[in-house]
Amino acid sequence: MKRRNRVICLGCGTILESKFRHDFQACDCPNETFVDGGQAYFRRGGMDLSLIEELPVHEEIDITSD
Repeated sequence: MKRRNRVICLGCGTILESKFRHDFQACDCPNETFVDGGQAYFRRGGMDLSLIEELPVHEEIDITSD
């Protein structure tokens, strides 16, 4: 399974994903929702935390090799 560091800003509907360490992503709405850390750590925030929804962090991926 692969971990994903994603949130959705409920203020503007933007989905934010941090894909690697120090990959700070933020939306442009007044809530200033952000996500950071990639798979190394999960950091998220904004002006109103009730406007941030965490998206599932695990998804099934096929890791079979040839």
